[in-house]
Amino acid sequence: MTTHTVIRAMGVAALLLTGIALVGCSSGDDDAAETPIGQALTEKFLQGGGVTNEEEARCVAGGFVDGLGEDRIEELGFTPDDVDMIEGAAFTDEEIDTMVDVYFDCVDVRRVIVANLAPDVGDEVADCVAENLPEDVLRDFVAAGNFGVDMPVESDQAFRDVSAECGLPVG
Repeated sequence: MTTHTVIRAMGVAALLLTGIALVGCSSGDDDAAETPIGQALTEKFLQGGGVTNEEEARCVAGGFVDGLGEDRIEELGFTPDDVDMIEGAAFTDEEIDTMVDVYFDCVDVRRVIVANLAPDVGDEVADCVAENLPEDVLRDFVAAGNFGVDMPVESDQAFRDVSAECGLPVG
């Protein structure tokens, strides 16, 4: 199993993971989630974008709209009728950091790892990996899996080290 395969297996493809629990969402995000683009993003996330319920989807969608701003979203070419292109958009590094922050505010990323790895490698291995990955590595996985950012060599190595400790085969 390659690191790239594991990134996808962790669910950080198709925009933001599966099997997660809500950690928190500010009330401002709720207003942004009510905008036409916010509603479209909410629906996208519910259709495989890594959330388990509407509350999580609204939190992430609203955070994205608040964090990027509707003008920037329009500039990137997103419309309420076409949010699929979000996966290939030309986000700045700062925008990617903002969206990763939003995701970490709305979901429990470690639970995502368990939910996505456990079916392939078992609960014990998945729990071990989730518990032992440093947050900066998790953030790099989210950025790499969702926004086309290259996985930093240090994070890739940290993932390989934790995987080896936990018995997760990584090729």
